[in-house]
Amino acid sequence: MLNFEITTEPIEDGVVLHIRGDLDIQSVRQARAELDEVEHAAPDLLVLDLGGLSFCDSTGMGLITATHLKAAEASRRCVIVRPRQPIYQAFTLTGLEPYVEVAESVEEAVRAAQP
Repeated sequence: MLNFEITTEPIEDGVVLHIRGDLDIQSVRQARAELDEVEHAAPDLLVLDLGGLSFCDSTGMGLITATHLKAAEASRRCVIVRPRQPIYQAFTLTGLEPYVEVAESVEEAVRAAQP
């Protein structure tokens, strides 16, 4: 049984994806399918709530990076809600941190997107 859950929450001008548990080689396919469905709708704002992640391997990091790049290429915003410190440290160590927009909470991400 996977320790993984992904849920979507519609918000004004976008969608929040709450990702909980282990984002790894076993769960990345399910996460990618959900992200593809959300991206197909082309929301102006995509918030990836990673606050509930307990583990993220390189496949999970790759998915997060690809999602952020797709949004940027389409002139849409992708904001990542900061995961727990051990996981966030991977963002720093891989050099990803300066290239992604990070918020401390979903509320902060949504507020920052409002004019």
